[in-house]
Amino acid sequence: MEGVSLVPAFAGQSLNRSNPIFWEHEGNRSIRVGDWKLVSKHAGDWELYDIAADRTEMHDLATQEPARVKEMSSKWEAWAGRVGVRPWPLGDKKRK
Repeated sequence: MEGVSLVPAFAGQSLNRSNPIFWEHEGNRSIRVGDWKLVSKHAGDWELYDIAADRTEMHDLATQEPARVKEMSSKWEAWAGRVGVRPWPLGDKKRK
């Protein structure tokens, strides 16, 4: 399993992550890089949020930051291919 030890966080220390955080659950997908979070709900379009400025994810910045969306979504796709993320629902070959 990929990841980093959470032991420093339990001691109130920084994790000092240099790599993005990726996840997928039942077709929902996301990547977090620093203060930026890219999300897609059930194969919908990507949405981009600046978590430092918008913790509640109310202001989608995807249309204002297309290069960032492209870069982050490419990283997500590479990760998904490497770890074997399967399309949702299972067996569905389409993904936006």
